[in-house]
Amino acid sequence: MCILKREERAVIAHISYTIRTQQLLESIAVREPKPSSFRKYYERGDFPISIEFDTKGNKIAWKVEIEKLDFHYYLPMFFDGLSETEHPYAFFAKQGIMDMLDHGGDKILPVIPQLIIPIKSKPHTPPTTPFLSVHAPT
Repeated sequence: MCILKREERAVIAHISYTIRTQQLLESIAVREPKPSSFRKYYERGDFPISIEFDTKGNKIAWKVEIEKLDFHYYLPMFFDGLSETEHPYAFFAKQGIMDMLDHGGDKILPVIPQLIIPIKSKPHTPPTTPFLSVHAPT
């Protein structure tokens, strides 16, 4: 049996404590969400949008009238983009939803069941993401 000196036991205990603490921190750490499918579709050019720079701030320049969009197709995709934190993805997702909700009228209600999946898939996003910051215009 090996007899360790007091200092050696203290060093081993400290190393063991440090390893356990690091493992605990890694297990509870907030992980960055993986890129959304919104990002993939935007980069591929699937959205009829571009950014318009204005003296009052940026806004979306829609290449098609919003009322003519297929809300069953586009609105869930924009909701999926709410987990994005980088520009321009976060801006397009949030502003696209707001524009579509403003101009959607009767087209919004039938799409609500499709919005449940993108919303439920985002509960573990970091609190700094814009996911929970979308609200109805006043």
